[in-house]
Amino acid sequence: ITSLCEGHNSDAQNMLREQPMLSQGDINIVAVVIHTVIVLVVDSRRLHRMEEVEVQLLLSTLDALVEVIQGPCSSNQDLVAEHGELVEALDFIMDSKLHERVGLDTSLFVRARSLNVLVSCLEGRGDLRTHRAIAAELRPVNFESVRALIISSHDELKAHKEMHVHNIPP
Repeated sequence: ITSLCEGHNSDAQNMLREQPMLSQGDINIVAVVIHTVIVLVVDSRRLHRMEEVEVQLLLSTLDALVEVIQGPCSSNQDLVAEHGELVEALDFIMDSKLHERVGLDTSLFVRARSLNVLVSCLEGRGDLRTHRAIAAELRPVNFESVRALIISSHDELKAHKEMHVHNIPP
């Protein structure tokens, strides 16, 4: 899905949501990707128990969402931003820590990618439709925590890389 939409291919982005050439009806692949994210992060215990390979699947799924909405593809942006369960799941991911067995880089990437999905919903909009939909679902505490997450993620990653450069054990 990610490769298909690479370069903001609007025809492919729209085709993943609607296939007017099919006589038996549309298969909304964007909705399937949304549902996949929700199923993967259904609760904190499941998210915390994820193995590295499961987190990589979550990252790939979030990457696919980013690609189907960037460009912008306003119909897909609306679908993503107005899906309350997805916005709640992304909010939850940004506020959660993964198990220590998942690498720090991967943990930071999945949190940042969740934020990237939300930011991509706002790209190129001439209206406030997606802004309002996302704001309605994000917990107010997370507006400030998203800012703090960006700063702390940067600081954690910088410290982690410095430890490896100087061969300091964690």
